[in-house]
Amino acid sequence: QQGLVKQYYSESTDIFRRYIENRYRQAALEQTTDEILVGLRKLRMPDDLVSGSERVLRRADLVKFAKASPDITEHEETVTFVFDFVDRTRITESAATAAGVKAHVGS
Repeated sequence: QQGLVKQYYSESTDIFRRYIENRYRQAALEQTTDEILVGLRKLRMPDDLVSGSERVLRRADLVKFAKASPDITEHEETVTFVFDFVDRTRITESAATAAGVKAHVGS
């Protein structure tokens, strides 16, 4: 709304890439969109999360490198998707506890 479209997409995808890097130990900050998508597929990520990631990352690439100008609904879709991705893939306390129990039992 303030005309800072490139900055908005740069910051949004930087947050998204940092999350992927920290959550999955994938060097997403240094990777291309295609490399990130290959990594997500290798993790057997649900198809809707991979396709949404592709849509968000490619849109950001167009804004940053081809000076595209998405409409406001696409801006909102980007931030909504990133929040949804994080919400659906974050490690919950119960999952972390279960993983710790499995690791301990296997010791």
